[in-house]
Amino acid sequence: MMNPVSIEHGSGVASILANNPPVNSLSETVRNGLVAAVDAASISDAEAIMIACEGRTFFSGADISELDQPLKGADLLQFEAACARAGQPILAALHGHVYGGGVVIAYCADMRVAAPGTRFAMPEIRLGLLATFGGTQILPRLIGIEAATKLLVGATSIDADEAVTIGLIDAIVAQSDFHAFAKSMLKRSPGKRRARKLGWSVHDQQNGAALIQAALDRHTLENPEWQAPLATLSAMKIGFEQGIEKGLSEEARLFEQLKTSRQSAVLRRLFFAERALSKDPPEPSAIAALQDAAGPRFDINKEQAQRSAIQALGWAAFGSPDRADAAVVTALNWPIWKADIFLHEPGFL
Repeated sequence: MMNPVSIEHGSGVASILANNPPVNSLSETVRNGLVAAVDAASISDAEAIMIACEGRTFFSGADISELDQPLKGADLLQFEAACARAGQPILAALHGHVYGGGVVIAYCADMRVAAPGTRFAMPEIRLGLLATFGGTQILPRLIGIEAATKLLVGATSIDADEAVTIGLIDAIVAQSDFHAFAKSMLKRSPGKRRARKLGWSVHDQQNGAALIQAALDRHTLENPEWQAPLATLSAMKIGFEQGIEKGLSEEARLFEQLKTSRQSAVLRRLFFAERALSKDPPEPSAIAALQDAAGPRFDINKEQAQRSAIQALGWAAFGSPDRADAAVVTALNWPIWKADIFLHEPGFL
């Protein structure tokens, strides 16, 4: 298999390029390649290092298929350590969708630029997980607790303009100018700017505990059954109160706990089912039957009756239990963490 990570040298810049189509997921081979490439570039005569991706997007997240197995190879904190070992300033040059692990790669660098139209998100909670490898610890120190909560718990995407405003990236630069920007770092000599070493802003020092607790209280009241947001905020709280090393340890513990939970299994299954539905939508008559059986949308006061009505309808019209549950989420605005209508039937999961 061809190495998906390569290095090109020119004009004092070592350009580390990843190419793992279609969406540059951070598979084991890619992670290993990135750590090795940064280490190699760090002992070269390059004066700056740039990390970029070929294809239509920067790293768009983890290889979800690997989540069912113990992690193999380098993790992204090992990549962060490799970036710290390198004496040269490191630029992350971003384009397309910078999601999940892609954001981690970005904040491991010393500077970050993004092409116009780039979008950023931390969607891990939609898989029943929290953002590991410093997502709940390093990211809040870089962009502040309020902005981090929006990304980590809201799971909303933001554009490059907002990313500049909150300090996630340093500038918006045309993709064709990435290498020139990296060269300009040699003159400006920004040095190392490790997000991991950042202290809390004055605003967060004064208000951080209250902000995190308010978010915890809100989610405990509104969505007490949804485990991932509560775990995310709990890890943030530990990191804020007890320091980053304690926070990273709690983050890793909670990630493993969530990864083996039924809820995460349901949500990961839903992720693939929703993709399948988008490519091959169900018949309109099947959606209409679903809405006739359960009503037009989710009603927490009638949840059990709705579940029973949907189960009585059956999943055959949708092709599989997975696709049926994905259709329920879409058609009835069903909460994703409750997307287990047919998983309650014997024989599923």
